Amino acid sequence: MKTDSTDPIQLIQIEEINIPNSRTRGSDKFKEIVASIKMLGLKKPITVAPASGKYGPGKYDLVCGEGRLLAFKSLGETMIPARVL
Repeated sequence: MKTDSTDPIQLIQIEEINIPNSRTRGSDKFKEIVASIKMLGLKKPITVAPASGKYGPGKYDLVCGEGRLLAFKSLGETMIPARVL
């Protein structure tokens, strides 16, 4: 899938996003992501696609940005900027 840099960015409810291929990351790396977002904000939106129905009841399936999504969630955020493919 190719994204266009002019794609509009939308605010999406975090609870509406399924994570199809979750992966683990080191706690130090995750802490760095959280600290960066807390201090600077989100520099790059996550990427989602309309849900396929295979990965859960959400409206969207995550394509890219699991670390950013989980960091936002850990900071108590309920919405996240996302590019919808």
